[in-house]
Amino acid sequence: MKVLDFMRIVSALLLETSIIFISDNLPTLSAAVIGIQSFLEPFEWCHTSIPALPQDLLEITGAPTPFIVGILRSQEQSIEWSEITNQCLLVDFKDDMNQVEITESGGSFNQPYFHSLVDYLAPCFDQINTGRNSEPVEIETISKHINRIAMLLKYSLKVFIINLLPIDILTQKVKLASVEDVKQLILSRCDEYDRVFLQQLVETQMFTYFVDGKYTLKQED
Repeated sequence: MKVLDFMRIVSALLLETSIIFISDNLPTLSAAVIGIQSFLEPFEWCHTSIPALPQDLLEITGAPTPFIVGILRSQEQSIEWSEITNQCLLVDFKDDMNQVEITESGGSFNQPYFHSLVDYLAPCFDQINTGRNSEPVEIETISKHINRIAMLLKYSLKVFIINLLPIDILTQKVKLASVEDVKQLILSRCDEYDRVFLQQLVETQMFTYFVDGKYTLKQED
């Protein structure tokens, strides 16, 4: 997988865009659906997630709420694509994870800049992909690069989003009155290159679940 493809998928997930992974291989689907969620930290996917969608549950792909699912290529013709009304990213693994074809449904998706994050991630993907094109890379080496990718992404999500909050709020010495206050404070301090992306991200349930009560006063029922 190329670094730009990876960032398209992660960016879409951060904006709670539905994703359908397609492959001939069940282990590939499971690895994709489960593995991609680990790159969302410190946020956490709080919607439907099914590594291998059974034939009798294919109607889930028409749900208006976000989802991450994997389907076998043999099931692809059974999906009513016209019934997918929300934004969706179709990720087709043509040759396991070596060749990826991404189709966007419902419009294009914004991506963060995060101070040229892609440039920092690119060497890791180059090393992983080099092994697939020539001599195999040892599992330990691949794991090292994947861990570095996860670390850089987690660092960026904290530095360019969460850590925009003042230190007294981050240390929870002071709490804001509402999630809306957190949103406005982050947007007022973010980099202009990230603003459009963050304007969408702060409206997600993942963001609300992460900050509510942690940086805000809990509202009594």
